[in-house]
Amino acid sequence: MPFDGLVTRKICKEYNEKLINGKVDKIIEPTKDEIIFFIRNNRNTYKLLLSINAENARTNITNIDNIVNPQKPFNFCMVLRKYLLNARLINVIQIENDRILNFVFENSNELGDKEIKNLIIEIMGKHSNIILTTEKNTIIDSIKHVDFSMSSVREVMPGRKYILPSNQEKQNPFCVSKDDFYKLIEKNHSISSNFSGISSILNSNEELYNYENFINFISSSSPVILYNKNEIKDFYFSHLNYDNFKSFSSISEVVDLFYLSKLNTQKINTKKNNLLAVVTSSINKVQKKINIAEEKIKTTSDMENIRKKGELLQANIYKIEPYTNKITVEDYYNNNLPITIDLDENLSASQNIQKIYKKYNKLKNTLIASNNQKNILQNELNYLESLAFEIQLASNLEELSDIESELISEGFLKVQKNKKEVIKSTYLKFFYNGFNIFVGKNNVQNDKLTFSIANKSDIWFHVKNAPGSHTILKTDNLPVSQDVLNFAASLAAFYSKLSSSPKVEVDFTTVKNVKKIPGAKPGMVIYENYKTLYLEPNDGSSFLIQ
Repeated sequence: MPFDGLVTRKICKEYNEKLINGKVDKIIEPTKDEIIFFIRNNRNTYKLLLSINAENARTNITNIDNIVNPQKPFNFCMVLRKYLLNARLINVIQIENDRILNFVFENSNELGDKEIKNLIIEIMGKHSNIILTTEKNTIIDSIKHVDFSMSSVREVMPGRKYILPSNQEKQNPFCVSKDDFYKLIEKNHSISSNFSGISSILNSNEELYNYENFINFISSSSPVILYNKNEIKDFYFSHLNYDNFKSFSSISEVVDLFYLSKLNTQKINTKKNNLLAVVTSSINKVQKKINIAEEKIKTTSDMENIRKKGELLQANIYKIEPYTNKITVEDYYNNNLPITIDLDENLSASQNIQKIYKKYNKLKNTLIASNNQKNILQNELNYLESLAFEIQLASNLEELSDIESELISEGFLKVQKNKKEVIKSTYLKFFYNGFNIFVGKNNVQNDKLTFSIANKSDIWFHVKNAPGSHTILKTDNLPVSQDVLNFAASLAAFYSKLSSSPKVEVDFTTVKNVKKIPGAKPGMVIYENYKTLYLEPNDGSSFLIQ
């Protein structure tokens, strides 16, 4: 659900319960679109967040840690510190059930006189803003300036009068009578079009077109996080008949949890895209080199014919007349049929034969070098494609950090200066019918599982001829049933590039048969004495150990 006027109303109520008469101890502007006030009240310090980020505009009491305070403050932050540091918050007012909150502060000026300042946050997507005004609504400054060239309707500039955004003549839902409610609905069957601060998502809920249901709904307060399986999907102040939700006592806690999860997802996706761009670029470069090697191999296609001509000339050297430019001999490679071979008339018979063998040897060397180069490049391509798969599989920043470190160590990515150390990720752990099964999610984990954690008698699984995770079945030297083998193999199938296939071939062998090639890329191994299972991929979520 969006951060609409109804959520804003619940937030406003919470602010008035917790923050009123609180003193501003600190003001930080971590980014150009975010302000955090540290407000001390009743022996508690609350972090009041105001964000006008286009995709995450909101306000709430946050529990976020490790807040970055830039060494050089932004201009708006300096203005806020001048007027609001040590001020007391005396009221928080919502404007007409809209996504607008006015924080009313009281502070003393240089003469010791009490002055009122209004800090207004307008939560309106890309048009969001934070504006500081005097008691008489003269704008002191704003986090975003909007001049006449940007808006002919409403300027937001220092010295101008603050004017509220248009509410499009919508009604405050908390002030509408029953009769007026039905008149509006009859005229326009749309909740959001008639009433301010209500999301259009609610238009499809027919129960809300009943006045009593509508009033009960907008007056309710049961903050919830909505889940899709174990992932946070959304939030609201009501569960709206969703089955999978968790209730909280604080709307700020819900908003904070949802947006931190959303921001984390955005960070993950950004990092994924950045790493994928590096890997994809490297894949394209390697593929171009493979294409060049293949073109060179094509140029050697006549190599064997040249060798045969050399041998035929060697066998018929006594027939070659001086200063002749061709000779016809019997081709004993082709039923002794006649074949004509071109010669250089300025060279002797022996020199002509040497010239042909020299050309043959040159093509032979080109073929050998090109095939070797192609094999090396193909291994590198396979490795990069496995990295691309692992990036897409990664579900958190720690796993992506592992892959980033691997890209740096392999020379595909430059080391970032002053890079913060990130906690290393861990592999997946499953417990099935008395056996532990481990699944790596990147090459760092794969190598650690196979060559550090697994015993020689444990069983190793990997999808056949495709990028995928190393899967280790810990046997503890106990006999393993076919059912357990099938389950472990189905995990290896699921955590591979072929996970969407109906059935997948999975190779398995004991760990002692898996070898690391000296100098090979991380995660790249060879194995022998293996068997193959053909089965459906299975995520094994019911047996995952959290």
